[in-house]
Amino acid sequence: LGGGCEVALASHYRVVAATGVQMGLPEVNVGVIPGAGGTQRLPRLVGLQNALDMICTGKPLGDMNKALTMGLIDAVCPPKTSIMDCAKAWAEWAELMPIPRVSHQNLKETPTQAYQVCRAASLKYPPVSKGGDCIQ
Repeated sequence: LGGGCEVALASHYRVVAATGVQMGLPEVNVGVIPGAGGTQRLPRLVGLQNALDMICTGKPLGDMNKALTMGLIDAVCPPKTSIMDCAKAWAEWAELMPIPRVSHQNLKETPTQAYQVCRAASLKYPPVSKGGDCIQ
């Protein structure tokens, strides 16, 4: 969660355990925007609508199969399998592939679609004034 999620977003690949994992950006619940690249990397991985939902609500995502479908993670380690063994197997497989760079990916939406998604989000997620509470 939070900075840990943003570190994962900066990684080339994300392999997680099947249970006990949550990913999200809860810092928005105290009036702080994600500051380690989450606002830039997340939309490129999961699409603008999913990213806005995660960024604006701060709700953690605990369903790793949904995270896999969204593109937030690359693999879910099967239950009762060591996460280290799973990550090593993934690394051996990934070694054969070109290294993906999130920063080189474009948004999945066209500019017109992105505008429409942002416009709808501005109505769905009105501004909150928690930032002032955080400073005081």
